[in-house]
Amino acid sequence: ANVGGPIKKDKLWYFGSVRSWVSATRTPGWPVENPGAGPDFLTRLQNVTYKLTYQLNANNKLTHFAQFARKNQPYRGASSTVSLDSVFEQENYYWVGKVELNRIVSPTFFFDARLGTFGYHWLNFAYGGDLERSTSLRNRMTDQFTGTTAGGYNAYSRDPRRYQAEVVGNLYRNNWVLGDHTLKFGYIWEGYSDRLKYTGFLDSVRLVFRSTNGIDFSMPFRVDLYNYPNKFIDQASHHGLFVQDQIRVGPRVTINAGLRWDYYDAFEPEQDVREAPFRDFFYAGVPLTTSAGPFSLQRTPFADTWKVPASGKLIQYKKAFAPRLGVAWDLRGDGRSVIKANWGRYYSSPS
Repeated sequence: ANVGGPIKKDKLWYFGSVRSWVSATRTPGWPVENPGAGPDFLTRLQNVTYKLTYQLNANNKLTHFAQFARKNQPYRGASSTVSLDSVFEQENYYWVGKVELNRIVSPTFFFDARLGTFGYHWLNFAYGGDLERSTSLRNRMTDQFTGTTAGGYNAYSRDPRRYQAEVVGNLYRNNWVLGDHTLKFGYIWEGYSDRLKYTGFLDSVRLVFRSTNGIDFSMPFRVDLYNYPNKFIDQASHHGLFVQDQIRVGPRVTINAGLRWDYYDAFEPEQDVREAPFRDFFYAGVPLTTSAGPFSLQRTPFADTWKVPASGKLIQYKKAFAPRLGVAWDLRGDGRSVIKANWGRYYSSPS
C-alpha cells in the first residue's frame, strides 16, 4: 500500500508505504531424524516508509525520511544433515532515516545539509525440542564422519549504529581563473559503534563425535570449550573533506580536478569480562582436568579486575589523500569526437 500527496498545497507534502512479503519453500531431507517432516522454510519481510517535505520559502526546503523494516526467518540453517532443533530463528529489525535542508543562497550557489542514522537489532535464537525458542535446549553436537549436526544453536545478538552529518555545496563561476567553473565541495562526519553479544551453546561446549559405524553420535571424540557468554563493543569515527572542480577552458577543453581527504579512527571502550562457565580457565589460569591430566593457560591481567582496558587508535588513517584529474578535448569543436584522459588514486575500505 502506498499513499501520498499535499497536506498544504505548494507547502507541505507527505508519502507513506507499507509492504509485506512472505516466501515458503520446502527443504528436502530436513530434519535428518525424520526426513521431509520439517516445516516450510519461511522468509517474512515487512517494511514501513514515510517522507515529509516542507517548503519553508522559495529558497529553503526541509525533508524528513525514515524507513523501518523487519526480517524473520524461523528455520535458518535447515538442511538434510541437521536435526530439527539445530536450526535457529533470525529476528532482525532495522531502520534508516535522515533530516535534510536544501538551501539556495544565490543563483550561483546552493548547498545541502543532512543528518542521518542507520542501525539494526539482529537476534538469533536457539531451539529446543519441538522447535520451542530458547527452552529445553540440548548440547550442540557434530559428527565429523556422518556430517550430522544436532542440538541448540550458538545464539547471539548484534546492534550496530551509525550516525552521520554532511554538508555539500555547489558553486558556479563564469569567466573565472582559466574559464568557467562548476565547483563542488563538502564535509562528512560519521560515528559508528557495533555491539555483539553471544549467549553461546548450552553449557558453553560443543560435543564432537567420529562415528565410523554410520550411527550418529555413537563414538565420542572431543569437547570444544567456548568463552561464552561474552559481549564486546567496537567503535569508529570518520571525517572526510572533498573539493571537485569542472573547468571549461574555452569551447573545446574541459578539466575535472578534485581532491579528497579522509581520516579514520577505530577504537574500543573499556569492556567487561562477563561471568561464564570457563572464564577462570580462559583468563585466570585455573586448570582444567582432562584425560591427559591438568591443563591451564597463562593468567591474564584481566582476571584482576574482570575488565579489558579501553584501546584507542587501533586502526588510524590520518592522511588518506585521494587526488583526481581528468581532461576532455573536443577534437573539432562539434561535440562528435572527444578524447578523454583520467587519473586518480583510490582507497578501499580503510576503516
